[in-house]
Amino acid sequence: MAGRKDISKDAVPFTKNDPRINRNGRPKKLPEIDALLADVLGGDPEDPEKISEAKQVLLAMLKAAKEGNVQAQTAILDRAYGKPKQALEHSGRDGGEIQVKKTVIWELPPEPEKPE
Repeated sequence: MAGRKDISKDAVPFTKNDPRINRNGRPKKLPEIDALLADVLGGDPEDPEKISEAKQVLLAMLKAAKEGNVQAQTAILDRAYGKPKQALEHSGRDGGEIQVKKTVIWELPPEPEKPE
């Protein structure tokens, strides 16, 4: 690819106790993100008259779907009933059979015959 530096010349394999190895693995997501989302999207249990943010979003999407917004209609139906399966046709050229070609790159030599 144009403009990419070839790093294979500078690459050095990892060694034991190499400081470049990430021993802790991938960083975890913020632990409070679930609680924060629940707080932002959830309703107020103290005041049942307040509609949750999530419900407001769903009501706005339903209103848009009723007004003819096809993306909103698709989103609601996909989430409520799941996306329909898409059929895939597997065929060869011009609808014929799939041609399979076997290429042997390396073959083991035959085993020597054992004397009886």
